[in-house]
Amino acid sequence: MTAELSARPFTVPDRTLTAHTGEPFELREETRGRFVLLFFGYTYCPDICPIQMATANAALERLTPEERARVVTLFVTMDPQRDSPERLASWLGAMRSPAVGLRASTTELEALLGDLGFVMPPMTSRQPLPGGGPEDYLVPHPTALFLITPDGQGRFQYGYERGTPDDIVEDLRILMALEWDLQQPLAASPDGETLLSVEAARLVTNPMGERIAVYGEIRNGSAREDTLVALHTGLAGSAGLHEMVERDGMMTMVPTSGIAVPAGGSVELRSGGLHGMLEELERVPEVDEIVVVSFVFASGAALEVPVRAVPLTDMVPRR
Repeated sequence: MTAELSARPFTVPDRTLTAHTGEPFELREETRGRFVLLFFGYTYCPDICPIQMATANAALERLTPEERARVVTLFVTMDPQRDSPERLASWLGAMRSPAVGLRASTTELEALLGDLGFVMPPMTSRQPLPGGGPEDYLVPHPTALFLITPDGQGRFQYGYERGTPDDIVEDLRILMALEWDLQQPLAASPDGETLLSVEAARLVTNPMGERIAVYGEIRNGSAREDTLVALHTGLAGSAGLHEMVERDGMMTMVPTSGIAVPAGGSVELRSGGLHGMLEELERVPEVDEIVVVSFVFASGAALEVPVRAVPLTDMVPRR
């Protein structure tokens, strides 16, 4: 996947906003079971907001009608004083794919952003435009386009100019291929015992390589199957999940949308089989260096795993 792991993972809060149609919009209930592209902005924005929304809508246009029916785009205005329902309807109507404009009072916005780990910018932070009137100003807002999965988890995001429509389509199709548990995500048992763990995690350094493999054993102590859907680390610009398969007598590496971890069981990431792959490396890690890698699961769990860098020679079979 090309989406970034959100620095502020969140669960869709149980809050009611007002749609640009004037109808109440129950955020959690209206999005349950659907993929959500969520953006906070304002219609008078001269730059980032229209570009991010155009990116989201261009992605939707590339989906099939059946795929598009599984996605909803939400635009939450950070400027309810100027963004009237009529203006939101007009601005969103210019987009070729439908989106829902949402409004809330300043107090409600403050609470909603707090749920998501953001702080509502004060009115005094608005920047007046030179030569403009009292209604001409810029509004601070988050610049990321958030991708929420059907279980209500905000795990992924696309930073400004970091995700193309094709990137979003590819990620959505990877995630759409998974089965989603719409109950509360399970990361640990009531007594705090970890249900998912990654053991013997290691990555293989190769000074001449442009990518490095991630191996280890994923254990699932829960009573239901889970699926590894993504890897993220600051060391790599992107990461993928792969499997080595035999085709016409030749071994080849093919991407996979997820790696299933059976209930009460485990799966091994290994050479010649299922494994992770870090790409677009900032640098090759030193032997014995510890690299923190996020293992992201369909259940909503995201494990921060310390992974030790080992030399390529450690992977050579021994008698």
